[in-house]
Amino acid sequence: MRGFFGLVFITPVFFSYAVFSAPLNPVDRNDIQQRQAEVIDQSRQQRDSLLQLNQPQATVNPGGVSDAGQCFSIKDIHYRVMRPIS
Repeated sequence: MRGFFGLVFITPVFFSYAVFSAPLNPVDRNDIQQRQAEVIDQSRQQRDSLLQLNQPQATVNPGGVSDAGQCFSIKDIHYRVMRPIS
């Protein structure tokens, strides 16, 4: 019930703010849109640079065999009971 009375008190305040606010002229609107576009472009550039940093660098070995020997893909690993060595 207290929430209802608080809402009844706050609602006219927001309504009067929305009704009596001055409309934007085209110059201000264009300025705001330009700033928003700049922020979006900057965010996009930051995201792209972070994605480039997080991508693993693939190195290609021309011989197909690494210096340590041939590579194998591992599909499953099974653990057995291990006892401490004393």
